[in-house]
Amino acid sequence: MSSNPHDFPNKQLTLLNDDQYYTAGFKTSNELPDEAVLPQDQSNTGFQPNLDASLLSLPHIEAYHNFCPYEREVYHDHPPVFQTDSAYSQNCVEITSNIEELQQPTQISNSFLPEFSSNPSSFLQTNSLSGSPSMLQLQERKQPDTTENNVSIVSDTSLSQPSLQVKKAEPPNGSETEPAGEFSPISHPEKPPETEGQGSKMHQEVFSKLVSWLTTVTKSNFEDLLVDVLGECQDLPIHDLYNLLYNDMHPNLDSTVPSSMSHPDSSGFLKEKALVSCHLVVETFKNSKLPACVSQYAHLQPSLPFVNFHEFSRTFLALKILSDTLEEDVVAYYKRESVSRVSIYKVYYIICQKLIARYPTLTNGFSVQQNIILGKPRLGKLMKLAFPNLTIKRLGQRGKSLPHYIGFRWNRAVVDDETLSMLDLEVGEIQNKLNPSGRKRQHPQTGNSATKAVLTKETNKETETYKKLKKTTVSEQSETMPSPPTYHKPVNSFVDFSCKYPSSDCSPRIWTILPNTVPQQSKWAEDTMGRSLGFLKGQNVDLEPLIQNFKKGMFSDDIPNGLSSTVINAIKALIAASSSVQTYMHLYLIILLLLFPVIIASEQEVSSHLQAQVRESVRNCITKIGHEILPLASAKGDVRNFIGILEKMIRLNEIGRTKVSNISPERVIEVVAKDVKEVGTSKMDPANGLSLLEESYVRMALISFTAYYFDINEGIPAESQVDNHVALTRIAQTFARAAMVLIERLKSIRSSGERLGVNAVTPDAPYQIFRLGAEILHEMTLRNPIVVKVPIPMINSMMTQISSEVQTSGFNEFGNRDLELSREVFKTWWVFSMMFQEYLCIMGEVIALSQRLA
Repeated sequence: MSSNPHDFPNKQLTLLNDDQYYTAGFKTSNELPDEAVLPQDQSNTGFQPNLDASLLSLPHIEAYHNFCPYEREVYHDHPPVFQTDSAYSQNCVEITSNIEELQQPTQISNSFLPEFSSNPSSFLQTNSLSGSPSMLQLQERKQPDTTENNVSIVSDTSLSQPSLQVKKAEPPNGSETEPAGEFSPISHPEKPPETEGQGSKMHQEVFSKLVSWLTTVTKSNFEDLLVDVLGECQDLPIHDLYNLLYNDMHPNLDSTVPSSMSHPDSSGFLKEKALVSCHLVVETFKNSKLPACVSQYAHLQPSLPFVNFHEFSRTFLALKILSDTLEEDVVAYYKRESVSRVSIYKVYYIICQKLIARYPTLTNGFSVQQNIILGKPRLGKLMKLAFPNLTIKRLGQRGKSLPHYIGFRWNRAVVDDETLSMLDLEVGEIQNKLNPSGRKRQHPQTGNSATKAVLTKETNKETETYKKLKKTTVSEQSETMPSPPTYHKPVNSFVDFSCKYPSSDCSPRIWTILPNTVPQQSKWAEDTMGRSLGFLKGQNVDLEPLIQNFKKGMFSDDIPNGLSSTVINAIKALIAASSSVQTYMHLYLIILLLLFPVIIASEQEVSSHLQAQVRESVRNCITKIGHEILPLASAKGDVRNFIGILEKMIRLNEIGRTKVSNISPERVIEVVAKDVKEVGTSKMDPANGLSLLEESYVRMALISFTAYYFDINEGIPAESQVDNHVALTRIAQTFARAAMVLIERLKSIRSSGERLGVNAVTPDAPYQIFRLGAEILHEMTLRNPIVVKVPIPMINSMMTQISSEVQTSGFNEFGNRDLELSREVFKTWWVFSMMFQEYLCIMGEVIALSQRLA
């Protein structure tokens, strides 16, 4: 049923069965089961918003009298007979809907759409991309108006008049720019005289309509909520929603509403209301709880399911683009226009590319930003969700026909002539035209003949391969290679290619296990944290109460001087003092060094109950930083890096709680040690003197050296240089010896456990292997003078690859073992590998921070 005031037929054909190639024209029926079309007041899920479908359309008819349909679309002088093709079956039913007999809205509809019930015409306003002022404040980003092919990035109708007010803040004290890493609140332009208290009530009133829905949303129906929200937020421009999702822009919820916007029918008020609604929904899904600005609903905190925020953002943006670019045609059937299915995807793709070019995400590169674009099948599902009464038919010449949606036309306020002119191009051609430099990547060819030889030689030729390896050094290879590419530090990391592990023991904790005792920091960690504590005390930031709580085993976030409150108060104090970037780095380093020993503690040292408190405190800290600190940060990258390390710590602690079940843990550890020993002692070719494990390490080291164009002698005096092939061999032998030491210590777990008064082999076998491996890494591997010359990214890469290779070598024996034993051994290997990778990532970030502050 539609509430559109324009005339349209009282009967409409609805196809019941999608039993052939397409479902809504986008998904094959053998992938998704057939679904019957339900009446409008029913739903196949627990989520029943019961919104009128016409709220999703933009029926602004007057603006499109002169619109000419697309050339390839075929129209009939009389209503065509509905013939089933590869898209639909012949089973149809007539659903009679009497326009005069309007159903009473449900209670949810009344609560969520009070203004629509009283004044439906106000909700039929279009012009979603008008040029009226927006409530978002963006820092200025200068973007070219045209590409190299003279294609306008922002059309003069859809995106050329953005509602975002772009202002460049005046630099303080005449300086040209602000310090890149300092925190500063987003400045807002001066506003006209305001109506006191009206703005603070407005966003609470808006959100009260959403709370009842958010408390019932599930992972399977959150898309329905987004459709309903967009029905309420038609006045929000597409680019404002994009910046809400991907550029952390948000309205000032604490400000009041100007008197000029206080009238509920004004365009400014409706846009402000739509902006606040979408912002609150986005923040709720981002943090999995209601925002702090609606604290009066704390007792209604929804138990939101785990919805991936990346998928949420892509879905929200796609639904907005679909609802704004298409209009339902309400004229007589034989006069209805149509839009091809492929052209809808191309228009969606073009708008996404224009948004990416116009509003770049500072922390993500071009290739990463392309991930916001959905595929054709996914967009087809959303099309059916946004417009549930779809009618599809193939139109065109035989052999060239395309599926078309009947009764739709382009909203020319959003889809301009430039966009329509690109619909004949393929998707790849569209991207090349809009971003001519985005897809041109230079990939230099590498003369990696030695690596290929090592990887492809047969077993009986291993000796010859290794001799070639000894004769061919990396430095000799580099003479035939092109100039090496520049290493780019990942945007979500503090580690760059100059970071190396220190030659001294840099363990985060003392590895001796003492029951019911919080692990102590190592001397390196204690000294490093002490220097940063002294620096922060000079800034009037005292973290001693938090440190004392952790030493006493008090990890709850509800006690005084808890983790999240201490961190937030410290950052706010640094913001008030206009502290430097290094000051924030000192704070991050202290928190990471304080948490690290507890995160990698065993359950004999810190009970599972207390470890759960630690994880909860860290989660609260992440949430508060994202909500209270990140919007104020001028250098958001460092804050996101810190949050990312905290998230890795949570994962590392959770994975470490995995236990062996249904079989003796002693048996599992015995099999793991046997697998490593067989690889470490077997020799493929006795002539070269290398074991299989050493050959694997040589191969991994060679791949890493070649991939990074690394010369171990760079910057070293000639008298201290070492041939690269010698360095490769020594690195491989160091790693192999460490693996053999791990075997011996695994065998001695029982005796050492009895000596220390703990269980010999507890069910957390993966953690025990990890703890011994990390201890050996710091005691032996990172004490080698050649290994410490290798950058951290290369070391971590080699360790990750070799752990996977050793694990794979043991798979051959799975068929000769008991099923339960094979399952538990595989689980133990996998958990150990994941823990070791997360540990190396966190350790590298901590080392990089400490070296930057040294």
